[in-house]
Amino acid sequence: MKKIAIIALFLMSGLMMKAQQIPLYSQYYFNPQIYNPALSGSEGVTEASIFHRRQWSGVQGSPETSALTLNGALNTEKVGYSIYLFKDVTDIIERYGVYGSYAYHLKLSDKTVLSFGLAAGVINNGINQAGVTVTHLNDPILLSSIDNRTAFDMNLGANLKVDNFQFGASVVQLLGAPIKYSENFATDVEYNMIRHFIFSGKYNVEIKGDDMRLEPMVLVRASETGVPAQIDAGAYFRAKKIGWIGAMFRSGYGVTANLGYNINDNLSVGYAHDFSIKSFASSLGTSNEVMLTYRFGSNKENERMKNELKKIKRDQRRIQEENEELINDKFDELRDELKGNLENQPTNQGGNTGNQDGNAGSQDGNTGNNGNTGNNGNTGNNGNTGNNGNTGNQGNAGNNQGGNQTGNNTNNNQAGFGNGQTADNVTPGSTGFYLVAGVFSQKENAISLAQKIERQGYQVSFFQDRNNGYFYVFLAKFNNYNEANNVKSNRIDGKFSEELWIKEVK
Repeated sequence: MKKIAIIALFLMSGLMMKAQQIPLYSQYYFNPQIYNPALSGSEGVTEASIFHRRQWSGVQGSPETSALTLNGALNTEKVGYSIYLFKDVTDIIERYGVYGSYAYHLKLSDKTVLSFGLAAGVINNGINQAGVTVTHLNDPILLSSIDNRTAFDMNLGANLKVDNFQFGASVVQLLGAPIKYSENFATDVEYNMIRHFIFSGKYNVEIKGDDMRLEPMVLVRASETGVPAQIDAGAYFRAKKIGWIGAMFRSGYGVTANLGYNINDNLSVGYAHDFSIKSFASSLGTSNEVMLTYRFGSNKENERMKNELKKIKRDQRRIQEENEELINDKFDELRDELKGNLENQPTNQGGNTGNQDGNAGSQDGNTGNNGNTGNNGNTGNNGNTGNNGNTGNQGNAGNNQGGNQTGNNTNNNQAGFGNGQTADNVTPGSTGFYLVAGVFSQKENAISLAQKIERQGYQVSFFQDRNNGYFYVFLAKFNNYNEANNVKSNRIDGKFSEELWIKEVK
């Protein structure tokens, strides 16, 4: 059974040599910059971590990895950096590497950040010849090869964070340079560094703000060799003041359980145990990983900074509200300034013509004391002045009927406020003349005013002007300016106390 396990191990190792040359970790979640340099400094804090992983401890020559990382930010809004050192030993093959990463975080909006990262470093590959067992001790390949070879390498990555969701992509061992041990034979002895492609996604589900949250995540590793990709899928529950617990499924390998404890504000310890799902798992032994993390600067300091940021945001909202009030005042000033000009437009010229006709009718009414002439006053009484025909009783009666008929047409349903013109019966933002009670740059403020007016018993709605982006709160819409102006002038039968103005949408 032991021999079967060893054969299985090297078969799996052969696949990893083709598809997974990069060191494998179970707690990389806490140091994502290892696989994607764009995530360097993304949390805005400086911390150092030490890893040690032993895989398949029951098999001689099984993989063993140690790593040290330093991750931080020069400017929490823009620049991040990280340093990554590792030692990865699998049987007679030893790999040492060191990388330095630079990341630039571009803030596209309050909740959207696009990050780019580049890492450069060197990898030293060695063969432990003391561990090699051969039939011929004088094998010329062993005699001519050199124990160690070094190659320059680069990693490239990008990450997009939108609110609580983020997606990342990176290329590891970008240059794909071969490490040659010997060129003196028909077949070169070399170690080929192949490119790896890594994609990751994560979502933060806030349970109690930033103090307690659930973080589901997915990571996919692939290579240019065509070997099937490996998928990690899992979730972590984090309580800032206590620690974390999590589980992850890794395709083709097994299931990992994670547990962590925050010793204090600065120091945390984590442990991961892998449960293999292969039929020969019991012969491979256990796989364990430990991690120790130290954060420079206390969480209390971070909390103080967060509180300061919250205060700044509150001040910004207050200033924004004050600016909106100022904008409304400016609109009121502009409305009053234009009021006189609007009242002198052709609509008023028509009214003046009516007055002239009315005056003419009034003169006729005054002249015609026999009453017959008063009837002429009724005929010209669009201006309601034909009532001056004092002796023409029939004329007066006619005048009253004409005046009442005209008044009814003007003051129909609350001074021209027809049911088809109320806010609930029109399409907000469609072409027409709107009776507006307020204008805002923020939708929430428009909703607040609309609710206030609605409590007063009026139908009210709002729309956003596509030209300037402002939200307009309105009570009615009319087909022409005259109708809108009549209702505005009498303040909806004198019952509406707030200021009103007219907004035309073309």
